[in-house]
Order: sequence, then structure tokens, then C-alpha cells
Amino acid sequence: MGISTGKGDGELTVGTVHSFQGAERPVVIFSSVYSKHADGQFIDRKNSMLNVAVSRAKDSFLVFGDMDLFSQQPVSKPRGLLAQFLFADPASELIFEQQHRQDLQTPRTGLIHLHDVAEHDGFLKQTLETAHHQVQIVTPWVIERWMQQSGALELLGHAVQRGVQVTVYTDLRFNTGIKRTEPNGDPQRIAEFRDAIAALRARSVEVRIVHKVHSKIVMADDELLCVGSFNWLSAQRHGDYVHHETSMVYRGADVSGELAVNRTSLMQRVIRPGDI
Repeated sequence: MGISTGKGDGELTVGTVHSFQGAERPVVIFSSVYSKHADGQFIDRKNSMLNVAVSRAKDSFLVFGDMDLFSQQPVSKPRGLLAQFLFADPASELIFEQQHRQDLQTPRTGLIHLHDVAEHDGFLKQTLETAHHQVQIVTPWVIERWMQQSGALELLGHAVQRGVQVTVYTDLRFNTGIKRTEPNGDPQRIAEFRDAIAALRARSVEVRIVHKVHSKIVMADDELLCVGSFNWLSAQRHGDYVHHETSMVYRGADVSGELAVNRTSLMQRVIRPGDI
């Protein structure tokens, strides 16, 4: 890219954490390297390692990686402590366009792109109408009004009636406003959240409340995975908050391994009723 690299002023230093012992930088870009496919316990072997990485940054510390690597750890571990800061404010998330998963693009896997509300709604309708055994929808928020207006509630109910097991995973804190500074959350948001859950359960849709999930995913049977930016059960369908959305749909036998990884990761995040 024509960027001068090295350890001098105005140069970009590239290396492991050990490269920054005793050296500060205005901005530190940190890659966790590992993902939920490989836990990355290496990061926690020494408390000083992640501390060095963070403390070298004078202005900004940017983390690129699979957030599952941090959010599932207790605060007693360096990754868990960093997670408290990473997830303290939803506005801290860096928004960028999803990139193709090269490992999922095999001769037996098809790839299509979805754009904007109409295409996403059409895809969800087709998925719920054609799935044979199971559908999981991962959406940070659930809002009854938009589920009604999009027709999603009716489609979910019809899928269940056909014998398809439909499960919705949604996040506790995003829906309720619960956080360290507001441990009791926002009463109005909590009431709306309960109404949305009740509407889903009235249609025999299984709702699993999870901890620190901002993913937007649809999975069906053992051959379909959709990943992108669209909030499936909360996105507005008209008005000022309708955004440009993009998702990628992978379909084929070779997707089954990635589906298993995501399903396992989600189950590890489910909050027990007594914890809510």
C-alpha cells in the first residue's frame, strides 16, 4: 500500500505484541487471529501480554477478529476484561461490508448476495416456506411491530405448523438496555421485549435469549447459511431508519461444518431463566 514500515517516527510497526514492549503508538490495530473455531487460549497465558497490547495505544485501540473469542470469557481473564470495554457501548462497533468467506466457496457451494429490505424479506419468506427440519434466526433485537408489518410472525407460525423447528436467538442487553450503568434496564424496552417474545412463543417459535450477540444470521437444515448486516426481526421497513443492507447466502453440503460451529457457539451463550 506504499506505507513505510519500521519502528521510527511516522512508520507503521507490524509484529507480535512483543514488538511493542516499551513503545507507544497513537493507534494500535490488534488482530486476535483466532476465532470460535479455535479458542485462542494462548492470549490468556500471561496477563501482561494483552495489557501490553492495549496500553501501547495512546489514542485508539482497534480490535479486528471474531468477537466470540472475547465475549465468552470471564472478567478474571484478560480477554474477558477487554470485552467489558469492547461491549460497554454498541457504538464502539466498527461497521464494514461483509467479505466473502473463501473457505465456504467450494465447487458444491453456491453463493448469492442479498441487498436491502425487499430482498431480505423475500429470502426469509422462501427459507421458512422451504425448510424441511429446522431454521435458526439470530437477530440482536426483536420488535413485534416490525415482525407484524414484515409478515415475519405469520411466516414463522406457518413454518412451525409444517413441522419445522424454528428458533430465534436474540440478545438480552440490546433488547432491554441493561448495562453496568443501568443494571435494571429501560422499563419501556423491557415491556416491549416481553411483548415480542410472547408474540413469538404464541406461534410456538422457540426463543433463546443470549449474552452479547450482535450477529445477524439465518441457518436452515444442514445446507444454508446467511450472514450479513440485516436485523431480521427488528429492521424498520420504511422511514428514516431504513438502511442499505447486504448479506451473503451460502448454500450446499459443504456449509454443514460451519453451521455446526455457529449452532454450538450460540448454545453456549444461552442465558438461563434464573440469570435474567
